[in-house]
Amino acid sequence: MKNRSLVYSLTLSAGLMLLVVASNVNRSSGRTGVRAPDLQADGIPLPPPPKPKPTGTLTADGIPLPPPPKPKPTGTLSADGIPLPPPPKPKPTGTPTVV
Repeated sequence: MKNRSLVYSLTLSAGLMLLVVASNVNRSSGRTGVRAPDLQADGIPLPPPPKPKPTGTLTADGIPLPPPPKPKPTGTLSADGIPLPPPPKPKPTGTPTVV
């Protein structure tokens, strides 16, 4: 029982120390306080992106695609494959049976 409480207390104290150090490292300045810290970036800001040159026409590199083929006008529809067999004829009902 004594070992278990010792492990719990060491774990709790190490966790608290890690939390304090991590919170100070993750802030922009190492100061602690109730209000939110002011964020500051280190380094040189990036230059603004270059402005696109105005052009009157759009151009593309490469070979243009050929126009799509025109469908042939047909009066009937056709399908590829094997046709289905005709449906079975229903048996007539109500016919007298000879016994």
